[in-house]
Amino acid sequence: LKGYLTPILEEDQITKLINAIKKVVAVVFFCNNKTDNSIYYKNLKYSKRGIFDELKETDIYDTKQKLFSGNQHLLGHYFRHLFQTVKYIDQQKWWVLSQKEKYEYIKTLRAQMSNYEQALFFINSLTQLGRKWEFENPDGKELISTYNLIKNLPQHFIPDMEPQFYYPNIDYDWKENYQPKKITAMKKNSTIKMGNDEFILYIRKNNPTCNIDNKTLGKKIWEWISSNDFNAKETFPDMQCLWGDNTPNTNPEILPKTATQFEFRRNLLPALYDFLDTF
Repeated sequence: LKGYLTPILEEDQITKLINAIKKVVAVVFFCNNKTDNSIYYKNLKYSKRGIFDELKETDIYDTKQKLFSGNQHLLGHYFRHLFQTVKYIDQQKWWVLSQKEKYEYIKTLRAQMSNYEQALFFINSLTQLGRKWEFENPDGKELISTYNLIKNLPQHFIPDMEPQFYYPNIDYDWKENYQPKKITAMKKNSTIKMGNDEFILYIRKNNPTCNIDNKTLGKKIWEWISSNDFNAKETFPDMQCLWGDNTPNTNPEILPKTATQFEFRRNLLPALYDFLDTF
């Protein structure tokens, strides 16, 4: 279009005309799609404030009015601040915040977000810049699913997009029977039985320079498990280790002869092994 207009119009006239055409196209698209019968009418896609209201308040030749330029300059700092806050809470060590405490803090943060803000947050998480929340997190974290960050989104709130297809593990408010079903499915294998022999062996293999004796390690491991799972229990206090008494590595500074066995929540394992890596 610019090539056709160059011989007959000045540069500033062409610019104003192209900007005006962009706005006309936007108005036509808006009017053709906004109907009372649309399932999206008065939802996220449309509101009572139409595009005509925007045009009435601005000069149609104002080159600063850009309908197709995006809003990163307005929203970028909001998403960055939110990400850094959640990341900071999530990265706290077990002795500072338990997993339950982390969830409660981030839950309070989520409560400040309206449905529209959660919808924008969801869409942002699918973009190249937002995928670090879950889909391309450098640490393998699933921050949105772990902390149910979009659980308050109503069903069919976002046109042509269903968040549950992208984040199926979130306990959405609109799924009335979702949580009970989830508990029933997990009930059979919700706990696991493991012992200090396995945990101490992991520490010795991954950190050969650790000079903490087995008794102290075992005590610290149980303190961590019991503080993060109030229902955890010691099942066998001195169970014989599978490697037996005759292994040359069996001594108080390397591997134990016997080890206490525990029963605790299975979903604690990732955080537990993060804790073991601190020795």
